[in-house]
Parts: sequence; structure tokens; C-alpha cells
Amino acid sequence: MSPSHHGTEPVFDVTGVTKVYTSGEVEVRALAGIDLQLFAGEIAVLLGPSGSGKSTLLNIIGGLDRATSGSVLFNGRDLNDFSDRQLTRFRRDHIGFVFQFYNLIPSLTAWENVSLVTEVARDPMTPDEALAMVNLTDRMSHFPAQLSGGEQQRVAIARAIAKRPEVLLCDEPTGALDSKTGVIVLEALTRINTEFGTTTAIITHNAGIQQIAHRVFQFLDGRIASMHVNEARIAVLAVGLVIACGVMTIVLFVGATRSLDETRSAFYERYRFASVFASANRAPERLKRDLAAIEGVAAVETRIVKDLILDIDGMIEPAAGIAVSLPDAGETRVNRLYLRQGRLPEPDRSDEVAVVETFASAHGFRPGDRFRAQINGKSRELTITGVVLSPEFIYAIGPGDMVPDQRRYGILFMPRKTLAAAFDMTGSFNSAVLTTLRNADVEVITEAVDDLLRHYGGTGAYGREDQTSHAFLDAELTQLEAMAGVIPPIFLFVSAFLVNMILSRLIALEREQIGLLKASGYTSVGVAWHYAKMVLAIVLVGLVIGSVAGAWLGGSLARLYAQFFSFPFLVFAGSADLYVIAAVVSVIAALAGAASAIRTVVALPPAVAMRPPAPANYRSLGLNLGILHSVFSQLTTMALRHLWRNPVRTGLTALGTSFSVALLVTALFSFDSIDHMIDQIFFQTSREDAVIAFAGDRHPDALRAVRRMPGILAAEPYRQVPVTMSNRHIEERLVLEGLPSMTDLTRVLDRDQLPLALPSNGIVLSDRVAERLDLRVGDLASIEVMQQDDRIVHVPVAGTIQSLVGLTAYMDLEALNRLVRDGDRISGARVKLDADRLGQTYAAVKETPGISSIALTNLSRANFRATIEENIVISITIYTVLAVIITFGVIYNSARIQLSERGRELASLRVFGFTRGEVSSILMIELGVVVLFAQPLGWALGYGFAWSVAQGFESDLYRIPLVVEQSTYTTASLVVTAAAVVSALAVRRRIDRLDLIEVTRGQMVVFVDEEGVTRVRDVYAVSSTLAGHLDRIDLEEGDLVSKGDVIATIHPLAPPFIDERTRTELEAAIEASRAAVALANVEHARAQTALRLAQSAYDRASQLAKTRIVSDSDLERAYGELQIKQAEVESAMAGINLRLAELASAQARLAQPVDMAGTGENGRCCVSLLAPIDGVTLAIKVRSEQAVAVGTVVAEFGRPDNLEIAVDLLSSDAVRIGPGTEAVISDWGGDQDLHATVRKIEPAAFTQVSALGIEEQRVNAVLDIDEVPEGLGHGYRIVARLALWRGEDVLQVPISALYRDQGEWAVFVAENGRARIRSVELGHLNDSAAQVLSGLSEGDAVILFPSDVLADGRVIADRASEGR
Repeated sequence: MSPSHHGTEPVFDVTGVTKVYTSGEVEVRALAGIDLQLFAGEIAVLLGPSGSGKSTLLNIIGGLDRATSGSVLFNGRDLNDFSDRQLTRFRRDHIGFVFQFYNLIPSLTAWENVSLVTEVARDPMTPDEALAMVNLTDRMSHFPAQLSGGEQQRVAIARAIAKRPEVLLCDEPTGALDSKTGVIVLEALTRINTEFGTTTAIITHNAGIQQIAHRVFQFLDGRIASMHVNEARIAVLAVGLVIACGVMTIVLFVGATRSLDETRSAFYERYRFASVFASANRAPERLKRDLAAIEGVAAVETRIVKDLILDIDGMIEPAAGIAVSLPDAGETRVNRLYLRQGRLPEPDRSDEVAVVETFASAHGFRPGDRFRAQINGKSRELTITGVVLSPEFIYAIGPGDMVPDQRRYGILFMPRKTLAAAFDMTGSFNSAVLTTLRNADVEVITEAVDDLLRHYGGTGAYGREDQTSHAFLDAELTQLEAMAGVIPPIFLFVSAFLVNMILSRLIALEREQIGLLKASGYTSVGVAWHYAKMVLAIVLVGLVIGSVAGAWLGGSLARLYAQFFSFPFLVFAGSADLYVIAAVVSVIAALAGAASAIRTVVALPPAVAMRPPAPANYRSLGLNLGILHSVFSQLTTMALRHLWRNPVRTGLTALGTSFSVALLVTALFSFDSIDHMIDQIFFQTSREDAVIAFAGDRHPDALRAVRRMPGILAAEPYRQVPVTMSNRHIEERLVLEGLPSMTDLTRVLDRDQLPLALPSNGIVLSDRVAERLDLRVGDLASIEVMQQDDRIVHVPVAGTIQSLVGLTAYMDLEALNRLVRDGDRISGARVKLDADRLGQTYAAVKETPGISSIALTNLSRANFRATIEENIVISITIYTVLAVIITFGVIYNSARIQLSERGRELASLRVFGFTRGEVSSILMIELGVVVLFAQPLGWALGYGFAWSVAQGFESDLYRIPLVVEQSTYTTASLVVTAAAVVSALAVRRRIDRLDLIEVTRGQMVVFVDEEGVTRVRDVYAVSSTLAGHLDRIDLEEGDLVSKGDVIATIHPLAPPFIDERTRTELEAAIEASRAAVALANVEHARAQTALRLAQSAYDRASQLAKTRIVSDSDLERAYGELQIKQAEVESAMAGINLRLAELASAQARLAQPVDMAGTGENGRCCVSLLAPIDGVTLAIKVRSEQAVAVGTVVAEFGRPDNLEIAVDLLSSDAVRIGPGTEAVISDWGGDQDLHATVRKIEPAAFTQVSALGIEEQRVNAVLDIDEVPEGLGHGYRIVARLALWRGEDVLQVPISALYRDQGEWAVFVAENGRARIRSVELGHLNDSAAQVLSGLSEGDAVILFPSDVLADGRVIADRASEGR
């Protein structure tokens, strides 16, 4: 063991020490310049002949004498500066002495000799304890004369250690003892060194004592002639460390698995963690009884769970959170809360909230602190009343994150009454959690829950295994179990091999002693047990070190888990049986390795053992000697033949070394895989800066509202729909994501990492989904859309992709909307942000009621990288130490055994005149060949171990790609080759694979994209001129009409229905009218009678007047009477007609609507509506037969060849556009874009609320289409791209190459295969490019989507040039 294994600072540091004694004129130089360091806990043996200076040095460092020159530092203080009083205190407090002749006080017993020292020491042990340490408890009352020499020396040792000294100085402790007693004394010294860590220096002439030393110093003529480390101890320690690694990994991984599992189980049980989880859009509270009635359900809790945006002081970016309701009365029956601080919110206090501990700790929140939250679009200040833990959120991960971010994601618990009022959920719930009875069928229960919630927008119930927090915990346990099955066996195998190697060589060296023991009567079993005890001693060393290291690392791992998993407590469970298991497994492995060597002991006859071994039998290498000697020197041939002589040992040595390489490859591949994972997820697939999620699916207009938000450079829509996907009897619940066919910020990549255009008819699945459902390209996947009807749609599998996160499935956005059948909808937008305007963007997000959350990809990536790299660094450090230990154990022991086996022949080479370098080259060649062969084997094993680790990490949550770069193999090999450098890793050279594009010149246009509608310039509306009954219109939209054509007919309205009272009144009126008619007839008859009488009178008067019997006046009177009677007859006739009309009127009032059918014969009762122009029917507003009011628009007509476009613009954009501005019309349904020109901007603006709930002032721009295509009609949707600015010869760069560097725009330019930072000045920007005013030249190659690890001067390569 080297001194560095004890401490970095020496206990004693002796520099240039000399000691000169004078006797008269004679000077005796006892020490002639000694440089020496003694470290804490080591045993140093000082060998040399009498007069070599050993005792002089011991007296000086023990404070018994002073040096003539030089320095003697004890813990940094020079003893030469001490006064006599200080030296006395130094010896009393720090130094224990053991002398050759004991120096016991004869008049004191053993106990009293020890107590003599304890009475003056600072912190002594009791005499009883000290004597017990040297096994003299039963002799403590004896005087020195009554003790043997060995017992007296042990009393002296007890006296020395009773004061608990830091240093024990022993001068010839066994010089006056026989060998057997000397062994007992040395065992006592070794025990004290081991148990107390006392630095021990021993002077001896006995070279055998050096076997117990860490270091041996050889003195000669007052100088240190040599120093060497005790190789036997190092060899044993090397094996012990390898065993310790095996023990440590067993304790660590098995203990961690137990700790995590037992803590989780206890937390789940005590706080009633749910077994079934379900959600819906809005379900009535009455369903709670139905849920509780499901067979096997123990308890049900319905609640309201909603996403929130949190506004935290000191955070510019918005935080995400979810609010979970608490019952208004009583405690939750499911998912109970562990209250860490404070209290739960009061049901009637709408501003109170409890938060999870991780979120509170990240912000330093305590009960009484406040923060703001956006609750259903309204900002509210909330007061924290309590800090809690929940079994449901042990691992709380926010939207878009891959690891927890406690600052930006919080879980809030609020009174149900508060959330119900805020989200209009009174009497309703959108989440339910259930616990089940023991042995209940969870699958049956989830199906029953789905049936109950199906009509309320249920998204599908699921069991505990699919709950996010539980799934992450399960994944961690799976990984620990995988590690426990891979790592410990490696060390157990290597330790068995090393034990075999050491024991075999030891038996070969001690064969004569073995033969002598057997000849003296010792049985083979007895001799074998002797060597077995040696193996058990090695195992004991490893067990002690491994147990301590495993417990320490286990505690560290528990603290690391506490950062991610929110348990009330998490203690590393290092139970006794765990150490027993580790001990048993280690003993079995070590004894298995020693079995063949011990079997040699048993089989070795005494006579054979006492003879010298037969000469080694070497074999030819199988090469022609001429060729062999022409290629290799004789020394190289010696090395190769020695390896060839022991092929099994050579192979096992290479295999053991290869495990070091394999372990490092297993550790280092994590960097390669994670870098690949980050590159693929954040720079190849999800290249956005943020993901905005809406509060429910929205119309695509919401995307334009997002694009108008400050700081948004580009935005792309997405939609996520929960579905159940199945194939025959296999089904999976997952989220189906819809994307536009081709996108830039979010890309679906094929297996060659190239963008994949989503098909218009079909679905693209990740490998894991396809594998789980046993689907292949061309198969039909059955999809049931949750929250909709029970309709199952069969969709062909158009392709499969490699996805590293979750269970993913993609469809074209339009195809997904058609599948769901609820119109054009989007769930949110992925956006690219202007880093210089993040504050404005975040403020807008916080103020927008339609946004439920925002996932910041850059922060998520940085958090993921920092967390993973921290864990990987810890992992790699551990793995590197383990690999170096294996390498050290294997290579050191191999070299040591080779040296011991070939010591004689190597010494002969020195006699022949070979240099030390030439002789040592034989060993170096042998070791080099072993290490060389170990590399490819280690790479293969490492790849296999890496595959096992990747498989262990694989879950439905995420997958670690198996990527092992060449640099990883190189680094692993370098570390193994340079095994002495334990704490250093070779610097890996990485090549960033990047997309390069040249800076170009050309036309650049800054656009604004807005939706608009086509419309006929002059639309003629035909409306009803009176109230009436409209006949059904037979015209269809698109029919041609001519001016004057009848397009509709209007009849009078039918009378209303008559009730019984009115009918009775009308019937009475009819009877009255009939009576009046009869009366009028009577009056008419009377008048006719009177008329006839008047006519007769007049006729008589006329006859008489001729004879002058009647005078003319009488005749006139008669004529007048006749005229009056005629008038009376006519009046009576008019009265009859009047009464008949009244009768007809009364009868008409009695008529029902059915009695009016058939009126209007020959069209005399109807009004016709005529076509106003020659043109086309644009719209039929009223098609079916019905009653219409005056002014009802019936149809519209126009000439579709005379179309214009109306586009509503933001008023801020409208002022930048004027008549004559050119526009490109897209998304109108044709293959080619159209061109149009702005004719006018309407003078008045209007207020419109965006899809995200923001009020906007908008203005209509009217555009003329240059050439109206066939098929384009009135009211068609279009997208107009209007040019705000145009440049013809503009130097431009893609915006995806830009980033902010200290507030300024910058790019990475490729120069001579390296990335160089270049600041640029920009002018205008559009969605894809930016105008470059300065900083770049045409032809410069810039890097698209630069990685956050890219730095100035890094070596790069064009991805396209590599065929990717």
C-alpha cells in the first residue's frame, strides 16, 4: 500500500535531518541527511544493521533527542522549536513507546504499570481496556517477574497504547523473544494499528517482520538506502478491494432497491394511494355512487384537476402547475396528504392553497407566503397555508420536461368549492381516483369506470402501473435490479480469478514448507484449511471495506433519490441479512477461485513437494524460427513463449482486464447516448423553443393569435388526442398527435434521421408502439377516440419511426381532424422565440386566458442535461474507480507473479549485461500483450453490458439509445492502460455533426399571413316584399338565372287554428247573421209589396190624369211615392246583401287552415319573386316551404367571374399596407398559388376577440385577384400573404442559424472544419430568413440549429457530407 492510501498530509515529515555525536575531538555522524514521511494509519518497518541510525531517528521523532540539523515536523510543527516542557507534553499526549527490554516497573503489577500512564494522559482508555487489547485480562494483577517475556512485552504495548497515542514507536519489540512469542506480539501490534489507525514505526533486524508492514525502509550508514512498498500486502489488498467492490455493489444496488421499494410501499399504504385513475371533461357528482358500487372498489374520491400558469416573484418565465381539489368536508379518502408544515386550506377561503414540498423548497416558500396564479384566465393571489407530500406526486414532472424541475412545476391543493366556482364545475368533477380491495381485478374495474364516464368525455381509466409518478419509480427499480444482476458478478469473477492466481503462486513458492508440514504429521485437510483461512482473511478485508463503502454510497444514493422522489422519509435499508448475503456470496466466489489451488495442496505428496520443481516446459509458438528471429528479438521471444506456456492464465488475465474496459465502456456510453438523445429530441425532432398548450382544443385561428404575440418568430400547430389503439386482442392507450404534413420546428424523422412527411391517409408509429401492438407497415390499426362516440376507425400503418420518449403515434393534422369529426382544431403551438424579447413573451403568456401552460424547451433541455450529467459524472466516477481497482488487481498481481516466477532468469540476464530497461521490457511486453488482447474483448463485453443497461432503462416512458462512439472505446482503453491515473479520464474528442448552409443573396420579402374569404363584388339579395307563405324553391346554388325569372312564389298566410270558446262565439255570430239575413228578406218582401201598391196607385193616377179627374199635383205625388218605394226595395235588397256578407264573414272566421287548401287558383292570389340579374345563384337562404316575414332574404345572386377577397388585418399591419400591395393567395384548394393586389383598405376598424380571448383591432383589406381560377367561388376560405417589405438583392441567413450572444445576434460560421462565433447586424426578418447588414459575406457556411454544447473553435463536420 502506498502512503497516499492513508492521508494526504503526513503525521511526520522529516527533511534533511542529521545527528552528530561528539566525544572529545571525535565526531560520530549517526544520521547523514534523512528524508522521511510517515502517514496516518501505516506500519513502517525500519531495517538495517546495528549502527545504521534506526534508533537515533526513532529517538528524534519521539522527542527523546534533538536533531543536529534539518526539520522534524509533527502535524506541521517543528520539534526542533519545542522547549523541553513542550517535548514532555508532546511525548505524553501523542507518542507511545515500546522498547526491546520492556522497561516495566518491577514493583507494580501489570494493571498498575498501565495505569501509571493513564493517570497523566489527556484522554486515556482504562487499564482494563488496554490489557484486554493484548489479551492479558487474566494476568493484570501479576507482577513483571511473574510474567513471561512475551507477556511482559504485551504489557509494555498496553502501557503504550493506553494513552491513545497518534504514533507508536517500537524499538526491537521481538528482539528478546522466541519466534512463537514474537508472532503473538506482532499480532497485537497489527491489531492495534488496524483498530485504532495508529501510525506505527518498528525497528527490527528481523526481515520477516516486513511482511506486516505497509512500507519498508532499509538503513545503511545513517542514510535510507532504499524504500519499498510491501508487495504482499498490496497484492492481498488488491484482491480485497476487488471483493470489496463486489460486496459494495451488492449492498448498494440490492439495498437501494429495497429502500426504494419498502419506502414506496409504506407511503402508498399509509396514505391510501389510488389503484385506478380516471378523467373526464365534466361528469356529474351523482356518478360517485355508481363508481363506488363497482365490485372490488374500496373507496372513491372525485375531484377537480386543472392546469394553471403560475407567476412567481423573481421568475421571469411562467411556471406551470396543476390544481387538485380538496374535499369541502373531511379528509380525502384516497391519495391522502402528508402535512409537512402548516395546515390545509379552509374550505371557505378561496385564496388559500397547499403546495408540494419540492416546489416550496425550490422557492423558499413557507406557510404565509404568497404568489399569483392564472386560474381560468383570471390572475389571483394565493396564500400558502401548508407544505405537503402526496403519494400521487412522488415524482412530479412538468409538461415538456424529461426530469423534474421543482422551480417551474408545482402541485397545488385548493378547496373544491374554489375550483368549482372558478371553472364552473359545481356539482361536477373531471377526475376520479379509486382504491381497490385486495385481489380485485383492476382491469375489470377500469372497464366499468370507462363505461360510466364514456358519455362525459372520459379519456380512459388506467391502473397504477400507468400513473406517471409510479411508472418512473418502477423504471428506477427495474434499473437497479438490472445493475444488481450485471455489476456484482463481474467483481466476484475477477476476485475468484485473483485468489486463484495468488494462491497458486503462493503454493508454488511454499511447496517445500508444505512438504515439510505433511512429513511432520499435518494432514492434507489441515494444510488446506491453513490456505483457506488465508482466503477467508482476504474476504474479510473486502467485506469490511465493501460494507462500509456500500453503506456510505447507499446513504449518498438515498440523498440523491431525495432530490427526485418526494417521500416523507427515505433511509438506505442496509439490513443485516443484506451483509450476510454479500458475505456468503463473496466467500463462495473466493473459495471457488481457490478450489483448484487448494486441491493442488491436497494432492501434493510430501516427497514431491520437498524436491525442487521440474523445469518449466515451454512450447514453440508455431512459427518458423527464421521468421520468428527476423521479426522478434530474443527478449520478445521469451515474453511471448512465457504467455504461450500458460494460455489459460493468460486468457483469464486478459479477460479480467477486459472487464475494466467493459465497465468503462458501460459507464462512458451514457455520455454518447445522452448526447445523441438530446441531439435527436431537442435539435433534430423538437427544435422549438417552447410549446404552448391551450386550455382545450381551439380553432386554428388561435395559431395566428400566437404568431402575433411579442417575441414569437415562428409557430407551428399540433393536436393531441387520447385514443385507444388496438390490434386484435392487444390494445394500448396513448396520445395520437397530429402535425402538419411538413414542419420545421417539429419533425418526424425516419430511421435515417431524415424528415418524414406525414401521409394524408395513414398513421406513423414508434417502434415500441408497433412492437407492443404487433403492427407492421400496411397493417390496419383500430383506433377508438376517447371523449367521442364509440366509433372505431381502422387506419393503415404508413410507417414506423424510432422514438426515444413515450408511446408516440403521428397523423397528418387534417387527417386527424377528419378522424375525430369535431372540425378543424388544434391543441397548441410549438414556437421559436426571440431570446431578446423573452420578458415580453412570458408576460403575454401570463396574461392570455386561452393558454393553460407553456413548456420551455430550452430550460427543459438545460435542466435535463444538467441533471443527467450530474448523475453520469457520479456514475462514471464510481465505474472508473471500480475499473481501476480491477485493472490494478489483475495487472499488478499478474506482474508480481511473473516476476516471482522468473526472478532467477531475469537476474541472469542482468549478469549477462542486459540493462534494467531491457530486462524489464520482458515483463512490459507480456503485460502489453495481455492488455492489448483485453481491449477488443473489453469493447465487445462493454457493448454487451451497455446493451443490457439500455434494455434495463427501456420503458414506456423513455428509452436510452445504444450509441457507443469510437472515442468511448478509446477513452476506456486509455484509462485501463494508464491504470495508475485513478481520478483522471482521458479527454474525448467529439465531432459535432451539424447541418451547414451557405449565406446567399437574393430576393427577400417580409410577409404577414392572414386568413380571408372570397366574395362576389356585387351581390344581389332577393327578399320577401310581404308576409306570406313561401313555396319550396327548386333552384340550387350554382344554377344560372336570367333577369325576370320567377325564383319563388309567396301565398297568403293561412288562418290560425280556433279554440273551442272562439268557435262557440263564431257559431253564435253565424246564427245571428242568418237571423239578420232572414229579417232583411222580410223587410225586402214588405218593401216589394209597398212598391207594388205604389205602382198601382201611380198607374191609376196616370189614367185618371188623362181625364183630368186627378190633378197633376196628385199625379206627381203618386209618382214620388212610387220612386220612394222603389228606393225602399233597393235598400232592402242592399240590407239582404249586407246581412249575407256578414254571414259569409262569420263563416270565414270559423274556417280552419285545412279548409283553405287549394285557394289561389290560376295564381290570382300569389306574389312572384323575380331574378334581378342574369347571373348565378350564389346562395339559397330559404329553401323549404315556410312562412316568411317582410324583408326576409330568400336568395342571393351574382356573377362569380367578378370576385374579390376580403382579408381582416391587425390595424398595426394595415397601416404598412396600401393600395397596390401585392399578395400571394394560398390554401384556396388549388395546386398553384394565386396573385392578387390590394385595391383598398377600409377606413374603419372593428374589434374582434382572438381564439385565445384577446381583443384586437382589425381592418378589412379588399384585394383584386389577377386571374380568377375555375372552381373558386363566393365565400371560399383562403390565406393571403401580403408583402410588408421587399428587397431584390438582399444578403440573408436562415433564422434557425441565429442565436443571442450577450444581447446581440450571432451565428456559428464553419471555418476550416471548426465552428467560429460571428456577431451579425440584422435588418428585416421574416419567418425563414433575416436580412444581414454586416458580419457575414455571401458564401459563408453557417450552422443551423446550433447545439447548446457548441463552442467557439469546436471541430465540426457537415452532416450532409457524411451521407446523413
